[in-house]
Order: sequence, then C-alpha cells, then structure tokens
Amino acid sequence: MSDDKYTTVDKLIKESLKDRARKDTDVDMDLAWERYNNKYNPKPKSPSKWSVVACSLIIFLVVGLWFMPKEGTALNLKIFETIRSFIAGKVETVHISYGTQKKEKDPVYSFKPEVAQVLNDVPYQALLPIDLAGQYTIERAVMQKVGDSTKLVLFLNTAKSQPVNIAQINIIGDFNQATSYDTEDAVLKKVNIKGQDANLLVFKDGKKQLCWVDRDIFVTITGPLDEEDLFVLASSLRRVNLQ
Repeated sequence: MSDDKYTTVDKLIKESLKDRARKDTDVDMDLAWERYNNKYNPKPKSPSKWSVVACSLIIFLVVGLWFMPKEGTALNLKIFETIRSFIAGKVETVHISYGTQKKEKDPVYSFKPEVAQVLNDVPYQALLPIDLAGQYTIERAVMQKVGDSTKLVLFLNTAKSQPVNIAQINIIGDFNQATSYDTEDAVLKKVNIKGQDANLLVFKDGKKQLCWVDRDIFVTITGPLDEEDLFVLASSLRRVNLQ
C-alpha cells in the first residue's frame, strides 16, 4: 500500500472529526465563563450585618474605657479578659461589670493619753475589746515585767458601772498556770472561747473569772458580768497594732 493512500485516509479522518466537533459544540460561552469565574475567582464576601455591629461595639467599648475617668470609680478587670476572648473568637457574648468599690477605712481608736502611753509600750499586740467600744471604757492600764514576759492589766468600766479587769501576759518558753479556789465558794466550769479550752470560775458573790490561752497570750477576765456578757466580751478581744 502506498504512502499517498495512508495520507488520504488520515485527512479524511481529521476532517470528519472537525466537522463532528463543530456540530456537537453548542455551548453558552457566557454561562460557561461565569461558572469558571465563580469556581476559580470567587468574589470576596461582604461582611454580614452582625459582624459590623460586633466590630462597632468592640471599638466603642475600647475607646470608652480608655477615656473613662479613673478617680472615684473601679472597673472590674474581668471585662478586659472577656473582650480579648471575644476578639479571639472564644466566646460569643460580651459581659460588662462596672461599678464603684468601697474602700474600708482604717479604724481610729481613742484612748485616754495615759492608757495610750501604756499600750504603746507593750512589746506585743495586746488583745483589746475594740468592737465593743461603746459598751466598755478602758479607764486605766498597768504594765509590769514578769520574768521575760510582760503583763498588761486593763481596768474597764461598763455602761452599768461594773468594774471589769482584763489581764494578759505573753507566753515565752514553757508556761504553766494553776488556779486555786475554795470549792465551797466557787464552781469551776469547762467552757470554750473561740475554739480554745477555757476555765470559768463562778463565785457565790456573783463575780466570775474566765481564763484561756489565745495563741501566745494567757488571758484572764474578772468581773461581775453575766456569763453571756462575759463570753461576748471574751470573743470580741482581738489583737490591735497601735504602732
């Protein structure tokens, strides 16, 4: 078979294929181009209405907090963490807590000059009935050395003019306190003061004596108070730094 024959057949096949392609190609080029662009060149999406509102709210909060007056107000620091989490996409809502914080005033104690002088010389924080200042008045204070310890005796007067003494001594090293009493004149009771074991002596004449150890201070309250008032006074004693 000659080369011309093969050449002629090839041409016929090519022409037939071209003619068929022209007949079968009935394509909407505009639609095809639109599909192509949507697939390979997508348009950037415009921000949603809620995204715009959220961004505006965050900008408003940041600017408002920056220029907010600082004197006389206090802003809860959690707001900054909440906003930061919101921006980072960790939460969906923003909670704001805003208000003023009340500052606690330092208590002011008023003592007679001679009492204040003694209290200032005590080498430890004395136990004082500060919270019951309206019910008890410290009329006098006496301090004396007992070995390496220091004993402080407070002479109080109640609203009913009942004299009450509060003696306290700081414990240094080993400590042993013995209380002697006439069993025909007094009754001993075991009680509890602020979680500490205490001894209460009740005398026939109405006088009472309450003893216990408050950490490193041995305390004794003596006076004609009712048991309830005595326990209230003992529980109200607290250490006060007057320096």
